[in-house]
Amino acid sequence: MRLIKSIKGKMIHKWVVLNLLITFIIIFIVGFSIKEFACYQFNVYSNSSSQSEQFRAVIETYLLYASIIAFSLAIIIHLFFARRILQPLGKLTYFSNRMPELRSLKMKSKDEVGQIANDLIQISKQVHGLQEQNDQMMADIAHELRTPLTTLHGYIEGLEDGMFSQDENTTAILKRECERLITFIERIHTLHEWEQKELSYGAHQIESLVQSVVNDFSEEGLRIQVNVQAERITCDASAIRTIMQELLANAVHYDKEQDITIEGNMYDERYIVFISNRGDTFSKQDRERLFERFYRVDSSRSRHTGGAGLGLAIAQEIVSKIEGEIGYEMKDKLHTFWFSIPIKT
Repeated sequence: MRLIKSIKGKMIHKWVVLNLLITFIIIFIVGFSIKEFACYQFNVYSNSSSQSEQFRAVIETYLLYASIIAFSLAIIIHLFFARRILQPLGKLTYFSNRMPELRSLKMKSKDEVGQIANDLIQISKQVHGLQEQNDQMMADIAHELRTPLTTLHGYIEGLEDGMFSQDENTTAILKRECERLITFIERIHTLHEWEQKELSYGAHQIESLVQSVVNDFSEEGLRIQVNVQAERITCDASAIRTIMQELLANAVHYDKEQDITIEGNMYDERYIVFISNRGDTFSKQDRERLFERFYRVDSSRSRHTGGAGLGLAIAQEIVSKIEGEIGYEMKDKLHTFWFSIPIKT
């Protein structure tokens, strides 16, 4: 919070200097005006030049003393109120190294400085949250890479020491772990690409985009019912397809009845797509963390099927990029993921 301390110190310094300069100018103008007017009035009723000079000297002395006292009081008053007004920034500096207390800190002051302090609190929370997210992401990446690399290293050492024979089973294990690494790296690359990608908008039939993705998932035993309202919307076709692919892939992995429903309708100024399927019940913690990067509800099954825990995170990133919304609802064992597409004119 060195920045806040610096801002606070500079604000007090500049404010006091500015106000004292204004105070000095006012005192000088008022004092000079009073002195000249008083001397003029004295000269009107007095014909003695010596008395006029004496009167001028006396009034200048008194005005000098009065000005010094007024200026001193102005300094004290300005410093007092400056510190009172900038008190929210002082509190913010005090709690800067106490993040749990800073998160619940709320400035009572409603003036501009109080608003600045509240804004800085929000920025500090966001920065701290991003730091925690970054730390967690690095830990997750290290964990995801360590598991297959440890397996590969162990089998290679075993082959060198003669503990394992180079048969089809060993080759299959090594190949599977390599594929896991490749898939994981490709998923991270996909997420990074969408974070940097520039969207290309065009007019498309939403039902055609949805159906093209459904056709890619057509497989024996899997029933996908599509009930999408026909609508021509302006969007990035690759973005919509990728969102659909990620949400459908998630539904397929966790589906229990091999029956998935896709619905789409216009609501006000946005088009909303719903993807529903039946599966195991999620805990409250799972529901709150579904869209987190690398989070998997069933880590053992996800690893077995090659999941990296990035599908929903990729979908959320793309939806955010198209300025839409994404969410999840669960009723009994019916899971519904939805996302909205803003209608652009």
